[in-house]
Amino acid sequence: MVIVSHARDFLNAVCEEMIHFFNQKLTYYKGNFDSFERVRNEKMRLQRRQRDSQQASIEHIQKFIDKFRYNAKRASLVQSRIKRVQKMDIVEDVVCDPTCIFIFPNPEKISPPMLRLDEATIGYGDRVILEKVNLNID
Repeated sequence: MVIVSHARDFLNAVCEEMIHFFNQKLTYYKGNFDSFERVRNEKMRLQRRQRDSQQASIEHIQKFIDKFRYNAKRASLVQSRIKRVQKMDIVEDVVCDPTCIFIFPNPEKISPPMLRLDEATIGYGDRVILEKVNLNID
């Protein structure tokens, strides 16, 4: 069964596995919603660390390349570092879920009665349940 809900308490009580659809990919997680959030946040933190580390490494190599690019004695070292940077699998930057903020205008006051039944008959089909019902909801 697939449940789509924004009620965290409900998801925690009912779900044993979570499927997160993001960036046109499905990612499966074991556990309830709290477990999913904890594991996902840890994955994002690890990915950020890897990305930062990789960017620092690329920056360090790029400084070496820029410094010795025109030095004939170090040409082979520069070329090998250029190839190393080109062969790296770049770790994607962490993309967070977009947030939406809903702003609803304050509703106008409605004058009473909200609902009024005078001598109403309540039932379904040919079956009458209540007759001559008088009801005001203010």
